[in-house]
Amino acid sequence: MLVAACTSAPAPPGPEEAHAATQALALLANADDSTLIHVFADAAAKPHSRTSRISEQTGVRPANTVTRLVRQDTSGDAIVESETTLGSFPSGFGRSVSNTLEVAHLARQIIESEPAYRSTRFAEDFIYRVVPDTVIWRRPMTVVDIEARPEARQPIRRARYYLAQGMVTAIDMERTRQTLFFSEHSSYVLRLRPSGLDEWVPYHIYMSTRLMFILRSSRWITRRESFFGYGVAAP
Repeated sequence: MLVAACTSAPAPPGPEEAHAATQALALLANADDSTLIHVFADAAAKPHSRTSRISEQTGVRPANTVTRLVRQDTSGDAIVESETTLGSFPSGFGRSVSNTLEVAHLARQIIESEPAYRSTRFAEDFIYRVVPDTVIWRRPMTVVDIEARPEARQPIRRARYYLAQGMVTAIDMERTRQTLFFSEHSSYVLRLRPSGLDEWVPYHIYMSTRLMFILRSSRWITRRESFFGYGVAAP
C-alpha cells in the first residue's frame, strides 16, 4: 500500500501580524537609507580616530587577531598609531585597514538595494514588529524588527532598522546561505551616532561570517570598526 505524504501550506498571518506587516512595510518604503551610506562614504572627509579589529579563526585553532588604533587626518591618510597582534598571520593579513578606510564598501555590503522583506510580494515570508517611541541618543526613534519564518527560503533571516524621523540611523542583519559544499552564516551591524543637532557621523561597523565546509575545517572571520573623535555628545 502506498501512502501519499502531504504537508499543508503555512497559515496566513493573523490580523495582528497583518497589521504589523502593513505598518512596517509603510515605514520601510519611506525609510531613507541613502544618508547611512553617504555618511560612511564621507567618513574620511573629517578628522577622527577609530579602532579597527580583524580576526580570523580556522577550525578549533586559536584566532588570529590584529587590533589597530587609526587616526584619520584632513589629508585623507589613515595613520596607524598603535597595533596589537595575537597569533600568526599570513602575509598581508589585515593590511588594507592601515591605508584605506573601505567603510563605503562595507556599508554597501550590508545594505541591499531591494531586500525581499521590503517588498509586499514576499511579506508573508516574514514576521514584522514595530516598536514606536523608542529613545536612543536622546532622540525619539522607531524600531522595525523583521524575522523570516522558519519555512521561508529567504537568505536574510533577521533585520532590525532604527529610524529617526524616517532616516535610517542603524541596521542589524543576519544572513544565511547554503550550497552543496558549504554553508554560510553572517551577521552585520551598521550604526551612526549624532554630532550636534542635525548631523550624524559614523559610529560602528561589525561584520562576522562563519563558513562551514563539508570536507574542510570551518572558518570564522570578523571585522569591527568603531569611530570616535567626532565631538559626539554622550547618549
